[in-house]
Amino acid sequence: LEACDAGYTPTKWQYEQFPAIWQSKLDVVHDGIDTEFCQPAVKRPGLVLEDAKLNLPEGTEIITYVSRGFEVFRWFPYFMDAIRIVLKHRPKCHVVIVGSDKVCYGPQLKDTSYQKEEEKKGGYDAERVHFVGMRNRGAYRKILQASSVHIYLTRPFILSWSMLEAMSFGCPMVASKTPPVEEVMVDGENGLLAEFRSPHHIARRVEELLDDRELAARLGKAARETILARYELNHCLHEQEDMLYRLVK
Repeated sequence: LEACDAGYTPTKWQYEQFPAIWQSKLDVVHDGIDTEFCQPAVKRPGLVLEDAKLNLPEGTEIITYVSRGFEVFRWFPYFMDAIRIVLKHRPKCHVVIVGSDKVCYGPQLKDTSYQKEEEKKGGYDAERVHFVGMRNRGAYRKILQASSVHIYLTRPFILSWSMLEAMSFGCPMVASKTPPVEEVMVDGENGLLAEFRSPHHIARRVEELLDDRELAARLGKAARETILARYELNHCLHEQEDMLYRLVK
């Protein structure tokens, strides 16, 4: 940073973590979201993943969660506690979890994993909680287009592209009330925020969206509009180009 002429960072929250002495060199420019690929289905479909032996018909309540690794930085244990509460109240609801049972950020657990710890803690209903592993982009799109409610939780940390993509898909969302998320999501306007240390509050907010599909549709539409206005790929690329042109003038 001392030697560079300029740099960029994707979010304001990340920008604010840099020492003030270097902030004047940095622009906040996101990498951008492919909103043409990440667009809602005309009508929310069911979900079929043949290799995972998953066939959920149209109209099924489907909660989705996406994280490269199942870890505490993405609040995986609290997510699992929350969905146990929701599933207890809603016997026909299903949960589809995309990702791998590994830690990508933070210290590794010794001789165990967060998913294994969940099994020790009381397990989960394997008939309704579906761990589908890492997925190609086509399957990922199918999953998020089928989502009734998408849950995104994080500590104050780098904001996941998957959160912005879920918003672009028009997913009704429950997200953690943490600074990186609040940079994009306003409670009651384009999603619902939850106290991220409270599985009961997370569960309650999820059930608000499952109970009120008009609210869910309104928030999902507003979420996509947020991404189109602020994070659309071509717009972000133009901002990056402008930054480069300023440097070479």
